[in-house]
Amino acid sequence: MWQKENGRPAKVFCNYRPRYPEHEAMLTQELLDWNIPIFDWRRSILTDSELKPDAQYKELMIEYDTGTESRRQVTKQASRYHKKDVLVVWVFQSATRFGWVQGKNTLVKLAGSSEVYSTDGNRTSVDGVCQMIKSGQ
Repeated sequence: MWQKENGRPAKVFCNYRPRYPEHEAMLTQELLDWNIPIFDWRRSILTDSELKPDAQYKELMIEYDTGTESRRQVTKQASRYHKKDVLVVWVFQSATRFGWVQGKNTLVKLAGSSEVYSTDGNRTSVDGVCQMIKSGQ
């Protein structure tokens, strides 16, 4: 459990002591919106050792951006995914950052939204992505 700035507790799901508890609390809240049991997500050192996403379920990687990293940092992290055959969803606090990431297996999402967009503008739902991953497509 972690205390928010206003003193209210926030539940954080992770199997380690987080360096950035606010990031982990926001990521936990995001993962609860996905139709995947929270205990099936891998976090931190249990994720792909080369890509190091914030969360992973099978071949689905979640990168949660809190808005504190620069464009250069985000695009550098995004470039790691170009060589891998995985699906990455970038969750941003602001849609103005959507253009920072590109790639054929790259999706973007606004935190708290139930819609996910491909980098060419096609829209699907979070549930649609979950069904695709669970069916192995």
